[in-house]
Amino acid sequence: MRMSRIPTIEELMSRELICARRWETFAKAYRTMHRARIHHLPVIDEEQRLVGVLSSSEVMEPPTRPRAESPVQRYLLRPEQTVLGDTDALTATDLMLASGLDALPVVDKSRKLIGVITETDLLRALRGMVAPASDGHARSLA
Repeated sequence: MRMSRIPTIEELMSRELICARRWETFAKAYRTMHRARIHHLPVIDEEQRLVGVLSSSEVMEPPTRPRAESPVQRYLLRPEQTVLGDTDALTATDLMLASGLDALPVVDKSRKLIGVITETDLLRALRGMVAPASDGHARSLA
């Protein structure tokens, strides 16, 4: 399928979210990320608003006490960068490149988390925008 326009983030984002609640323990967040094999864990409040993101760099190894039983909100990176669902993919790509991020939380106007856009999502969109190889494999540039 060839795309003739730049898609919006809402068209590309992952909607099946794995999240943590801000009061959950760091140990539980670690287990969630490890089991799901994800690198970013959005953390939400009671109204499903984004309060931060826990990244794999903070969760590289199993937590030890007292950190293991501490609320995850103590270890959050406050998301400075988020995008709205109607943001176009090119704008989100530029934002990710400029900030060195490999994923962005997608929120609505009330900061309710509605999805996550990752480098992989954007690469898939790019692949769909160019002529696909007839055998399903990427063509050599050589």
